[in-house]
Amino acid sequence: MKLDKKTIVFGSVFLVILLFTLSYTLLVWKKEDTNVKQLPTNPNIPSLQVEDNSFRNRREAVDQLKEKKPSVLPSLYDEIE
Repeated sequence: MKLDKKTIVFGSVFLVILLFTLSYTLLVWKKEDTNVKQLPTNPNIPSLQVEDNSFRNRREAVDQLKEKKPSVLPSLYDEIE
């Protein structure tokens, strides 16, 4: 079986691209492994403060609710008066 010059060139180019892709993938995976080890184990996250919300009746619970202030969005367009 005789191979053409075109077939040999195509095969070698394909092999080079495949080897480059595999080597780059391994390089990136190794870098990610080293970066993961450098992450802090305890980022300073504030602790959750749980309030005791046990009430004797519904009225105390309703009185405890805070009023929600209405939010007024600014106009997209300048209002000309």
